[in-house]
Amino acid sequence: MSKPLLIFNIISYKATFVKRQFSLEKCGIIENMLKRWYFWLLMSVVFVISLGATLLAWPRDQLVGETVVITDVPGQNDQPEVEAPPDPLRVRYIALLGHGGAGHDGGSLADTVMVAQIVPHAATINLLSLPRDLWVELPVTKSADSSQNMHAKLNTTLSVGSSERMYTWRDERFQGKNGGGQLAKEVIGQIIGQAVEYYVAVDFSGFVRLIEIIGGSSGLKINVPYSFVDEFYPIEGEQNNNCDFSEEQIAQLTEQYTGYELEQQFTCRYERLEFNQGLQLIEPEQLLKFVRSRHSGVGGGDFGRSARQQVVMEAVKDKIFSLSFVPKWPEFIATVFKIVRTDLDLDLMSDILRDWGDIREYTIKSYVVDNKELLRDGRSSDGQYVLMPRSGEGDYSQIHALVQTMIDEATREASLAGRLK
Repeated sequence: MSKPLLIFNIISYKATFVKRQFSLEKCGIIENMLKRWYFWLLMSVVFVISLGATLLAWPRDQLVGETVVITDVPGQNDQPEVEAPPDPLRVRYIALLGHGGAGHDGGSLADTVMVAQIVPHAATINLLSLPRDLWVELPVTKSADSSQNMHAKLNTTLSVGSSERMYTWRDERFQGKNGGGQLAKEVIGQIIGQAVEYYVAVDFSGFVRLIEIIGGSSGLKINVPYSFVDEFYPIEGEQNNNCDFSEEQIAQLTEQYTGYELEQQFTCRYERLEFNQGLQLIEPEQLLKFVRSRHSGVGGGDFGRSARQQVVMEAVKDKIFSLSFVPKWPEFIATVFKIVRTDLDLDLMSDILRDWGDIREYTIKSYVVDNKELLRDGRSSDGQYVLMPRSGEGDYSQIHALVQTMIDEATREASLAGRLK
C-alpha cells in the first residue's frame, strides 16, 4: 500500500472512531494536533502540513529522539564522542516556490519566490518575498567546458535544476527530482546570507485544487485590501494568438514596439480583471488570478501581488482552523502528497510537535525586498529587465542586514509580549 493511501486510511479510521466515541469537547486534543500542523499552510498556500500526518502513521518513538554521532577519538582510549544535537529552537529557513506547471509558458519558472524564516524562541514566522527578476549568479557553468558561471533571473533556478535536457553538466546535487529545489535553496541562501534547509514547490493547478478542497467550489472569503483593475491578465492557451493580424501587420508592430508594449497590442490574448476592496467570496480559479495579477495600475507588479498572497494565507488560516474542515483532512492530505514537491522530512515535523509550542499562537509578519530601498531597476547584458542590489551586483549585504533585523524585531516583540522562550 502506498504511503498516501496508508495515511488516508489511518486518518479516515481515526476520524470515524472519534465521531463515534467522543463528544466534540473530548475531541479537543485531536483538533489541537491538527491545528499545529497548519504551520505550513501559513507559509504559502503550499500546504505542506500534510507531511505532519505521517507522524500518526508511525510509532512516536521512531520519530522523536536525540541525534547522536559517534566518532573514534585517537588518544582517548577510543571512547565514543557524543555530539550534541542541534538546537531545536534555532532559526530555520524554508524556500517557498510557486510555478505554472504543465500547460503554461515557462511552467517550471518560479512565479513566486518566498522565504519562511521561523523563529521558534520568539514564536514568530517571518515571510520574506523576493522578486523573481532579481539578477543572480547560479552555481552552474555556462557550458560543460566553461569555467564561468551563469547569470540569470532568480526565477530560473527551479527550471535549470529541473531540466532533463539542458544544463546536463550541472553538479549532481542539482539533478533529479529535487534538483530544482536544491538549486533554488543554494541561490536564495546566498541572497539572504543564511542556509536554507528545505523547499516546497507547488504549481497553479495544485493551488486551485487545494483551494477547492478547503473552500469548495465557492472558494474562500478574502478581505481585498484595495480595489484594482488589470486589463492585461493572460488567457491560458492564447499566448500565441495573432488576434487576426496579418503577417505584414505583425511585422510592422514588431518594428514599432518591443517587450511588454508589443504584447499589449495583441489584446485578444488577455482578459480584464476587476476586484473591489472589502470582504468577499472568491472562487478558486479567480483566487489564482487574484494572487497572480501583475498589471494593475494600483498594487500591480511583483511587489503588489506579494502583499495579496499574504491576504490569501490569512483566509486559508481562518478556514483551516474551523471545526467544519476537520472531516476534509483525509482528502486534503492525500491530494497534497500527489502535487507538492518538497524535501521536508519527519525530523522537522517531530521538532514542531515536541519543542515549538502551539503554532496557533505564533505571530506572522511579512517583508518584501523591493526596488524602493534595497534594489534598483537595471538591464542585463542581453537587455533583459532585471533588479539588482543598490549596493552593487552580487552584493547582498543589505538584505543580510534585513534578515537579521527580522530576527531582532521578533525577539524584542516576543520579549515585550511575554512570549520569549
